[in-house]
Amino acid sequence: MMRNRGNEQRIFNRLPIFLIGSFVVLLLFASCTASPGGAVHISLDRSIEKTKETAFINPDLDNEIASYDLTLYGPERTTLIMERTISSEVQQTTFDTLPTGTWKIRVQAKNAEGKIVRSLGYDATLRDRLISFEVRRGEVSVVDCTLVPYWVGEGELSLSLDWSLVDLDLLSTKPGLAVSITPLSEVSSLQGVQVATPLGGYTITGQEADDALSVELSPEKGMLPDGRAIQLSYNNLPAGLYEISVELLTDASSVRLWKGVRFASVMDGGITSLDISLLDPNLQTGSIKIPIEEHLDPLGVSFTSTAPSTLDPGQKGEFTVAVTGQGSESSLSYTWYVNGEKVESETESNEVPPEILLYSFTEAGQYTITSSVTEEDSGGNLTNWGMAQWELTVEQGEVD
Repeated sequence: MMRNRGNEQRIFNRLPIFLIGSFVVLLLFASCTASPGGAVHISLDRSIEKTKETAFINPDLDNEIASYDLTLYGPERTTLIMERTISSEVQQTTFDTLPTGTWKIRVQAKNAEGKIVRSLGYDATLRDRLISFEVRRGEVSVVDCTLVPYWVGEGELSLSLDWSLVDLDLLSTKPGLAVSITPLSEVSSLQGVQVATPLGGYTITGQEADDALSVELSPEKGMLPDGRAIQLSYNNLPAGLYEISVELLTDASSVRLWKGVRFASVMDGGITSLDISLLDPNLQTGSIKIPIEEHLDPLGVSFTSTAPSTLDPGQKGEFTVAVTGQGSESSLSYTWYVNGEKVESETESNEVPPEILLYSFTEAGQYTITSSVTEEDSGGNLTNWGMAQWELTVEQGEVD
């Protein structure tokens, strides 16, 4: 009986402790959490991959993941460390028979050269890129992890602007430039960044570093055949993701000609090259032909045969005009002139139609009677015009 109990106790003491973990690596931004489970099964999910449409530009540094380094730091009472490297093509791995207690894990994704390109996010409590989890006897601990870009250290940014395709008629001289880079990730101070212009013939006339690094540049010379491009270099730039705003300004009045925005990822020890060719429609000129012609069919205005050709002084003449070519939905306005002076009919307008002029001539002489007729549409817009003239002689009669 005692022997059986001893065997059972030894069997119990030999019960293995399994720890299964699942590491889901998303390669983008998120936090990491740990939950208690049992045995350890590590699963690497690379279902979310960077595509050509990704908003930021990778540096020359190879950003493709080739392997994952997993490091497990044993419970507080031990100095146990377990390490394992997994190829990026391997989807799963398992750790088992781990002592119970609180563990910490580090995960680093490396490129083919062994450079770290992804890691766990920084944990402010642990003050490291680690996460902790519990291993309990007979239970399953599941750990979910998200890897983020390993933005640690400093890199370089080479920014090239090319406006050679912009028409000379619009940009006949070198423009002024204003470039601002704003970190979108947590970075150290931008005060130590060094900005230079290796190519392009520009002078840095202003530089300010606060929440963003702003640089103003002015051309050293006028436009040259090969002077329609500029290159800026940013050295000692903290690693991180940046928004880059570029403005072209008229050199004389600082009026904005163009503004564009790009994004760049600066990695430790890498050189990010960002080329911007200014093909914005606002910087391209073309031609538009606007033919303007007068579609004017003058009104046919003519004096009727009843208009007198001669009158005596003091005699009143009656002049009537007829109009042809009038639109069906238009109205006519009549204006009368005698020797170029505008005159009104000598009776009330409601008694004499507007196409008739009644006028008394007090002095002998030659007179020119002019009738000007305008046509208006229903909206009051002038659409047509016509004119007619009549020559009149007023003679002094003989005294009997």
